[in-house]
This record gives sequence, structure tokens and C-alpha cells, in this order.
Amino acid sequence: ELAIKHDPKLNEAHMSLGLIYLNQGEAEKAIRIYFSALENDPLDYRGYFGLGVVYQAMGLNVYAIEAYNEAITLKRDFADGYNNLGICLSREGYFDEAVLAYNAAIKLSPEYAEAAHNNLGIARQRLDQHEEAIQSFTEAVMLKPDYAKAHYNIARSFQILGQQDDAVLSYKKAIFFEADFDEAHYGLGSVLGSMKQYEKAAKS
Repeated sequence: ELAIKHDPKLNEAHMSLGLIYLNQGEAEKAIRIYFSALENDPLDYRGYFGLGVVYQAMGLNVYAIEAYNEAITLKRDFADGYNNLGICLSREGYFDEAVLAYNAAIKLSPEYAEAAHNNLGIARQRLDQHEEAIQSFTEAVMLKPDYAKAHYNIARSFQILGQQDDAVLSYKKAIFFEADFDEAHYGLGSVLGSMKQYEKAAKS
């Protein structure tokens, strides 16, 4: 804050202070700081990204989508912007657009692609594209073998497709990597019950 008072056009300080306010739960102050940064430099993509993060945290996904779109318009190779955009698009039900955003994030930033692949798979699940979803989740677990949520998501798609044995195997993998994963235990019990393996279902 002292740095901003000393030099109001020091956008680095604006970005840092906006994040501090957000972490302290002072969203309105964070928004004012990011708008101030954009007044200093309307082409600074970080200001729009900061606004997007705040709006996303507040559950204002429509505003977050607008902010993230501005950010990636200014910086086309901004993987974080595409990934966060995909999350907000999914939350608003725009799954086709979310798929495009996640694919862009994956291409731009392979080093954190496991999360983007998992998010892409979720969007494809919502579109009832379960075979494609399994492909995305599989990419995620290839990058991060202990990714319990991705194993769980694979199991859900297998279950919907009626591939019960594969679903059981994936639910068990999710539980292996995260023993207290309640949804995976429930899912496993559900599949085993549908297979009339009631004793195993009771133990899951």
C-alpha cells in the first residue's frame, strides 16, 4: 500500500495488494485496486485477470467470464486465464465453450495440464460425451497417477456407460489414493449393488 501511495502507477504493487485484499476476504477493496491498475494501464491483462479471480471467488461467474475474456484478448498465450475461464463457463452451463477454453489451457501450459484435463473431462461429462470425458480424465491420471478425483470421474463415466467392471476398478483406485473419499465409497457401493454383489457393496 505504501508503494502505491509513493507511485500510484506502480502496477506491480496494485496486483500484490489486490491479492492480499482477496485473501483477507476484502473483495470490494481488491476490485477497487484492480480497477485502479487498469486506469493506470488499460492494456495490463493482469488487472482483468485479478478482477476475474475476485468475481469468481464471489460466485459472480458472468462478470468473471467478461474479465477473463478481456485478459486473454490482451494476452493470447495466458494459460491461467483460459483455465479459469473454462471453470466459470462450466459453472454457468456453457460446456461447449468451456471445452474450448480448457483445450487452449492444455496446449499453452502442459506443466499443470492434469487439472485442465480433469476440468475438460467434467465439461464433457456435462455434455454426455462420456467416452471423450474418459479420455480427458485418463490424460490427467497419466500425468498425475495419484489424482484421486480424476479416477473417481473416470469411474462415474464408466458407470453411466454401463461398463461396471471398469467403474469398480476406477472407484477402487480413487479410494486407494484417497481413503476417506466418501463419494468414491458411495459410487463403488452403488455399482456393486447394481451388480448384485450386496455383501461387497455393504463393505464399500
